[in-house]
Amino acid sequence: MIRDFFFLKMFKNELLIKYTEFVYGIYRNVHKMYTKRILSVYIFLIGTSLYQKYQ
Repeated sequence: MIRDFFFLKMFKNELLIKYTEFVYGIYRNVHKMYTKRILSVYIFLIGTSLYQKYQ
């Protein structure tokens, strides 16, 4: 009984660790992608506004 409980607890911890690694990995990759995309859009908008202002 105690051994089963310990095993379940270990299994849950293992699942939690795997889940957080999975989510964090996805988050990190997506985050990189989105920051690049947002930065490029932002730079494009700034460039167009400056271009229109000084034309």
